Amino acid sequence: PHFNHPEIENLYRYGFDLPTDVIEAILQLPRATVIADLEAVLRGAIDRYDAYQELEWNENTQWFPFHAMLLLGGLRAEESLPLLLEVHRQDGKWIDFWFSDWFWDEMWEPLMWCGMNRLNDLAEFVKDNNIAGEYVPSNALEVMAQAALHFPEKREEVVEKLKELFDFYLRKEYTDALRLEVECNVTILASAVDDLKEDSLLPLVEQCYDNDLVDLGMFGDWEEFITSYRRDNDCKRNIFPNVADWYAHELEAQKKREERQLKWEESMQEKVKKPILGTFTPSYEPIIKSTKVGRNEPCPCGSGKKYKRCCGIND
Repeated sequence: PHFNHPEIENLYRYGFDLPTDVIEAILQLPRATVIADLEAVLRGAIDRYDAYQELEWNENTQWFPFHAMLLLGGLRAEESLPLLLEVHRQDGKWIDFWFSDWFWDEMWEPLMWCGMNRLNDLAEFVKDNNIAGEYVPSNALEVMAQAALHFPEKREEVVEKLKELFDFYLRKEYTDALRLEVECNVTILASAVDDLKEDSLLPLVEQCYDNDLVDLGMFGDWEEFITSYRRDNDCKRNIFPNVADWYAHELEAQKKREERQLKWEESMQEKVKKPILGTFTPSYEPIIKSTKVGRNEPCPCGSGKKYKRCCGIND
């Protein structure tokens, strides 16, 4: 796209190693035009998705929608919330291509910075997106819970919006198909109550259980929910008011993941080198066939992330 500021082109040249001086320079650009540029970056990821799909993933050039989301959050661009919600409406293949597991792990935070003062918009987004098997509204509900946990002055408003959402789902007349569509949303809504430890919402959660609106495979039955609720867990997630700190934190975390991956590879090589019977040691180094891990397979380091978003990030 054509940009008002050439600095935006750096988003197409870096992965996690986006330099701090580049981040700070972008954040200091005139607000209206830099937000327009960052929105153009995101729209490009939507409009040119098919073209990018035909290209092999490049870790150095294809993080631009990720950067744009984080920077809009860093700018507290509330005016960009409709576009961020449009990003969340893209299908699962689009989200997986550009963000993979990072979308659910990290993209709630820029959505929070842009949306925590527009909770009504987030609530309407949740109501409008009931897709069986998809977690479309997950980040919006995460924003509500985390906004209340981090900013106590928002708690009362958040609780009212959660009540409104429970009432929305409890008032509906359900066919089996419709019940299946909404149960993911309702279960995530119940999870937000578990995070907040808000007793006033418990009767509404129980009504949802009574009406078979909760996915038992995700949270268990009512007794299991209450057991979880009574635990004194700290559900407050880390936030980074300065987006440059987010990059610094994740870059350091990536280095540690790479170290774990290297140790794992070395341990596997040692296992291969050990003689089978213990009585014969070959006079040559055996040829070790490396096992290639698929980009969308679980990372062998045990992080729980997909390989392409963990130790394979620089492959």
